[in-house]
Amino acid sequence: MFSVLPMSKPSGEGLSGRQIDWEKWMFSTRVGGLAVAVVGGVFLALGVSAADAPLAELRHGLTGQYSDRTMLQIVGGSAALVIGSLVALRARS
Repeated sequence: MFSVLPMSKPSGEGLSGRQIDWEKWMFSTRVGGLAVAVVGGVFLALGVSAADAPLAELRHGLTGQYSDRTMLQIVGGSAALVIGSLVALRARS
C-alpha cells in the first residue's frame, strides 16, 4: 500500500542523490499536521457556533436541516482535525 509517510527510515538519498535530513522532514511534517488540526478545530468551532445561532435553530426547526455553510464547516473541520492529528501523531522520529 502506498503511503506518504515512510514506515521506517529509508536509505537517506533523495531523487537527486542528495542526503535527506529525516529528522527535519519529520519535524516539518509534524508541524504541518498540527497546523491542519488547529485550522480544523477552528472551523469545527465556527460551525458549531453557527449551528447554535438563534436563526439557525429556527431554520433547523422549520426545515430540519442546517445551512450548507454550517454543514461544510462542521464536516470539513472534523475531517481536517482528524487528518491533521493523525499526520502529527504518525510523524515521529
